[in-house]
Amino acid sequence: MNSSIKVQYRKTKKGKINKIVEEVYLRDEIEAPLLDQIINEGESNIIYIIDLDAFTKQIDLIENCKVLNNVIVLQTILEEIRRKDQKVFETIKNLIEIETHRNFYIFANEHLKAIHTSKRNDET
Repeated sequence: MNSSIKVQYRKTKKGKINKIVEEVYLRDEIEAPLLDQIINEGESNIIYIIDLDAFTKQIDLIENCKVLNNVIVLQTILEEIRRKDQKVFETIKNLIEIETHRNFYIFANEHLKAIHTSKRNDET
């Protein structure tokens, strides 16, 4: 298991700049028992990954479309939704926890080594 340092700067309400340093542990393996379950059930081999805009602008459609099953919710998108819109976050949380027959799952993409990107020196 490898690790990476994540540095962010945030401005407080009083105008001060805080430096936030986090260590992110990266994994090599993909834990996929949920994906195996989706594929082995035999209903549909289509897996949907929905982006931030679709969740925030089309949450009513996603919530009420009963044929939209086998959805993977990326952890980074879920965190951004929680920060931006609490009502949409609660709806997604209900889809994951209560409507289990629809197979909505959270995927911790921030901790997967194969897709992790570090901030370059020339980025702001």
